[in-house]
Amino acid sequence: MSGNEQQLWKSQKEEPMRITAEEACVLARKYGRESTAAQWGAWAVTLVLVGGFIYDLGALPNSWIVAGLAWALAAYIFMVWELLRRGTARMTPEEPCVVFLRRELEGKRRALRRIRWGLALLAPGIAMVGWGRGPGLGVKFIAIALAIGFCWFSFWHQGQKVDREIERLGAI
Repeated sequence: MSGNEQQLWKSQKEEPMRITAEEACVLARKYGRESTAAQWGAWAVTLVLVGGFIYDLGALPNSWIVAGLAWALAAYIFMVWELLRRGTARMTPEEPCVVFLRRELEGKRRALRRIRWGLALLAPGIAMVGWGRGPGLGVKFIAIALAIGFCWFSFWHQGQKVDREIERLGAI
């Protein structure tokens, strides 16, 4: 861009993205349904994974692997707790849709940030499992690290989308 184009671009007024109260009610109802589905899905996945982790803990002879799996299990429980502790989103009849939606989106933003910390907490557990298995885990270790990194950035991106939704609510 030349200097004139850049100055013209910078001088434009930003128009805030606002949504109407009706759109907020539609989004609030949609969010309530998604929240219920996410709660049940998180419970189901947690039961399966915790059962598998506990089975593996008893079947593995190496203490480094057991310690790594226990650490990873604790980090997973932390992340799931962040999702489940608020419960299912429910809107009271007298609560305006916008207030409900803003409250739930801010809670979702906080939970996404904490889940990203939980993903970072998985690293020591993975390192312990790698240490316990000895040499030859290089490719698997790199694949796991890349998958966790992808998840971390996915949660960051989702947090950015939630920030934009909160901004869209504006001063309704």
